[in-house]
Amino acid sequence: MSTAQLARRLGITRQAAATTESRERDRSITIENLARAAATLDCHVVIAFVPNGSLEDTVRRQAARKSAERRERVVHTMRLEAQQAGVSEALREGSDYWLGEGRRALGD
Repeated sequence: MSTAQLARRLGITRQAAATTESRERDRSITIENLARAAATLDCHVVIAFVPNGSLEDTVRRQAARKSAERRERVVHTMRLEAQQAGVSEALREGSDYWLGEGRRALGD
């Protein structure tokens, strides 16, 4: 569809249509403007987050991140309390907790 055709369909000037297209290209168009254009063209806007990998990979990465955060807090506290012997055991804790019973809290 040409810019002139788009302008006619949207009921705007050719310059305004060109500006809309430009904003769409440089990703500065507002959702409101997209929705208005979509409605005029008998369409609807769909905005989605699409993961870069599988859902399982995403969950495993988040579990590893949460495990590392938790480990750092535990190790820090244990060192402050001079519990060096338990540090190695705390460091062995992997992502298993977060993939199991802690899975619901991964998004926190």
